[in-house]
Amino acid sequence: MTVRSEDHTRLDVAPGAMDAKRESVREGVESYLIGLALSALLTAAAFYFAQSQWIWGPSIPVALTVLAVAQIGVHLVFFLHLTTGPDNVNNALALAFGTLIVALVIGGTLWIMYHMNMNMPPIERMPTPVAEVARHRTATGVIETASAAPVAAKVAGVVRALTCDVGTRVQRGQLCATIDAPALDRAVAQSEGRLRTAQERVKHDQAALDAAQARPQRGAGAKRRIETLQEEVGRDQRSVAPLQQELDAAKAKLADARIVAPTDGVVLLRNVEPGQAVTPNLEQPIFLFAPDATTVEFRVSLPGSLAAALKPGEKVVFTVDQLQEQSFDGEIFRVAPAQSGEAAEVVVTASNPRAALKPGMKATIRTPAE
Repeated sequence: MTVRSEDHTRLDVAPGAMDAKRESVREGVESYLIGLALSALLTAAAFYFAQSQWIWGPSIPVALTVLAVAQIGVHLVFFLHLTTGPDNVNNALALAFGTLIVALVIGGTLWIMYHMNMNMPPIERMPTPVAEVARHRTATGVIETASAAPVAAKVAGVVRALTCDVGTRVQRGQLCATIDAPALDRAVAQSEGRLRTAQERVKHDQAALDAAQARPQRGAGAKRRIETLQEEVGRDQRSVAPLQQELDAAKAKLADARIVAPTDGVVLLRNVEPGQAVTPNLEQPIFLFAPDATTVEFRVSLPGSLAAALKPGEKVVFTVDQLQEQSFDGEIFRVAPAQSGEAAEVVVTASNPRAALKPGMKATIRTPAE
């Protein structure tokens, strides 16, 4: 090493910089700006060629590689000042050594991982239990624009009140008509009376049992009395549950006397007048509702045993194949009874405010298996 080099080393000057041509501050700044411009140009070119149609597709990786190498050159020359000075050999050797170490670390890691992957024993996967697979059954339908929804009378009686007319805008569940069905009213009143009598009997027998147990035991006769009262209380309590079910069924039939809108929309047709007698007839609807334009529907076919478990108004979740099996919320709108030897038809409706669901898309729902 020359005396001049030793002087620059003591002054903490980078090797090679002392033998390069002396540059002013302005020239140094210009060098950095040129490097910045070239670096930005090469970066922009890489993004452009990656999406451009001017280059043949398979040659794009080659072009990006060339641009990457050029980018490295720009950084070495304009930012790291790797020049051709006599003492710049040290910089070149340090750069080469660093590149070698990085290549050894990355290459060695990849080789070790590849070797371990090739020599690892296969992983045994646990088989899926058959019961888990058979727990659900799928059914697929095609999405279409929601059709008009007819509503027929479910009970016989006389139309007592009408609150909806043609053109009326309704919301789902809104009351549109009430059918006066005295027989159903009487059935509910009778069921309530029988249930109330049974509950009173339970209270009376329970009070008698409590009083008997509170008295001091005076022999076998008192014990037999307590046992008899316990049996009566148990028998009375068991009689309450069927009477409660009977009352619930009677109220459900009476609820059918209330005609409500099945969906948000507009009344298209009304076939009844106040005071008119109606009978259950699905082929002669008394109202026809047009759903909103943001409502879609699809139909699936299910065995009668599965369709019987689905009730109108029940919430369901379905997926759409064309939307990467994205999940949507739907509702059972109608369940057509199964004919002999045929599957039942289930209609599912869904709100579509953002128009993501389009006619023709395939929708799939999961139902419990048979």
